[in-house]
Formats: sequence, C-alpha cells, structure tokens
Amino acid sequence: MEFTKRGRVRRRGLRMAGWALALEAVCGAWLVASGGAGWRALVWFMGVFAFVGFRGLLFLRGLRRPFRLVVDAWGVRLHDGELSWAQVESIGLVYPPAGSPDGGPGEASVPEPHLALWPVSGVDLPRKPDRTADGRLRYTLLDTDDLDQPLHQLTECLRQFGGDRVERLPS
Repeated sequence: MEFTKRGRVRRRGLRMAGWALALEAVCGAWLVASGGAGWRALVWFMGVFAFVGFRGLLFLRGLRRPFRLVVDAWGVRLHDGELSWAQVESIGLVYPPAGSPDGGPGEASVPEPHLALWPVSGVDLPRKPDRTADGRLRYTLLDTDDLDQPLHQLTECLRQFGGDRVERLPS
C-alpha cells in the first residue's frame, strides 16, 4: 500500500499562511485606525503572525521535496531507499513523550507517533539516523500526523506485511 502526505501538509501550510496574512491585515488596519495608540503591542502581534505565516510557507515549501512510502510484501520502499523485509530488524511506531516539542503542551495530550525503522546490522539508509538510548541504529521515516491516510491503515498494513518485525503498535 502506498502512503501519501501531500494533501494534509498543503492544507496545514495554507491554513497557517492564510490566517497569518489575515491577522496581519487586521493588526495593520487597527494600527492605522487607532492613530498609532498601542503600537508596541500591535507590532509584537504582527511579528508573531509573520512568524506563523513563515512557518506556513515552510510547510508549503516542504511539498517540493519528494515523498514516497510503500509497505508491501516485498518490504518498505521510500523516496530515498528500499529495504526488503530481510533487511529490516524491526519497524514500529515511536511515541514522543508528552510535553515534548512533538508531544503537545501537557501530560494529558497524546502525541502523534513517528514511524521508525531499525535495520539489520550493516544496512544503512541515505539519511541521518536517530540517536537512541539503547544504541541501536534507528531511522524515523515520517511523522504519522502528516499522512493523508488514517493511522489505523498504516498499522494494519504493517501488521499484514511486517509480521514479527512490527513492534509498538496500538491494539
């Protein structure tokens, strides 16, 4: 099964850039209408909205980078490499700790997991590996929050084709 992330990332980027642009216009109109009263707060807000807009544009720019994830009976195919199931020690979902930058603001929020792959010894992908506490070589393939398909489709596909190599999947 092939997984995509183009639509969801595009919507997120357009939403961020659009809201930022609209709020910039509101702040600018308010600044002009008020005759400059409270200009420091408005300039601060305009800076925040400019940052949000810039982040939205970065999301949109990221769409130009290639992305491909295919999980099937042969193995895992990516835009920058292919690994047969014989080259995969394990594959699974890694949940960032709650309260981490990826995990949301508090303990109660459940962060979206990342799809990670641990290759067998001697196999590398042409990307930077993650640092792990156990010293095993691990690659983060994607943030599942970016996928156009629901998480349960990914987990079902991994269970179907990955067999005993799959770990840390929700039931």
